[in-house]
Amino acid sequence: IISLALADDGATLATASHDQTAKAVDISSRETPVLMTYKANRPLNAVCLTPDFKAGPEGTGSIILAGGKNARDVTTQVTLEDEFESKILEAATGAEKATTVRAHFG
Repeated sequence: IISLALADDGATLATASHDQTAKAVDISSRETPVLMTYKANRPLNAVCLTPDFKAGPEGTGSIILAGGKNARDVTTQVTLEDEFESKILEAATGAEKATTVRAHFG
């Protein structure tokens, strides 16, 4: 796990990992069940939630994931497909909600 975000409800924790997944976990119970797993096409470095985020089939809001190559491996002269990218996904389904945004480091 590289990054964590706590939902405004205080009961859901979102994680981002280099294994190309993000998970929404219910931390209100001792069992901490995974509510939803979101998949990316690159290692993840960051996760952020909209204020109305709620995971699962009846979820609302969005989860924002960002990731790509480690900054030390990125060249400044050529933009490659796997360098860095962020996506906005629907909390309920994981479907891409907005156009993929390519960005820079720093």
